[in-house]
Amino acid sequence: NIIASWEMQWKRLPTDEELKSLILQNIKQEIFYQEALKMNLDHNDEIIKRRLSQKMQFLSSDIASLNEPGDEDIKAYYKEHLDAYMSQISYQMYQIIFSPDNHKNPKAVAQNHLEKLMAQDPKMGADLGDNMPFPFYFEAVDDNELNRQFGLNFTQELEKVETNQWTGPVKSGFGYHLVFITDKKESSPIPLTEIQAEVLRDLEYENQKKMNEMIFEEFRKN
Repeated sequence: NIIASWEMQWKRLPTDEELKSLILQNIKQEIFYQEALKMNLDHNDEIIKRRLSQKMQFLSSDIASLNEPGDEDIKAYYKEHLDAYMSQISYQMYQIIFSPDNHKNPKAVAQNHLEKLMAQDPKMGADLGDNMPFPFYFEAVDDNELNRQFGLNFTQELEKVETNQWTGPVKSGFGYHLVFITDKKESSPIPLTEIQAEVLRDLEYENQKKMNEMIFEEFRKN
């Protein structure tokens, strides 16, 4: 075991002198360990308590992993937790932004441009708005990406916006936007075949939690 551990770390076998030193270290550790047990030094030691507690939890997790879920278990868990496996709302859209850094009243400026754009082709807005590091046209962007770029409030407002017309102003952390959504794909369940590994991982984690709690309750009764 000592040689195997050394070889795994250093990618070679130990020399005779190195092996003697390793064996001596192992003996030294074992002697001190046995003497420490005789003196009850393991009692009321917070680090040892924590480590032994972790080992017991690892054992209960190992027990849970022995009961591997079958296909029917995975399907049942997927249906029961369907809300956790929904696709994000996705948009194809144009957006123009008016920043408070460039306008005293960016909301009023956005509103004024909105009235002029109402009957226009959406591409006509390409030269309007402030120069910001965001695209004028998003070909396919979901809620997560929009949240990352513009913040949660922006996507919440987008959910109320009608398609195929200029709408706004929609507020974000960067100012006020005018948006023209050409296509909107609502959130829908992701097919189990595409995320089976993820669902299995979640189910196994849930089973481990339940097993840990059940074993803990049995221990507590005693």
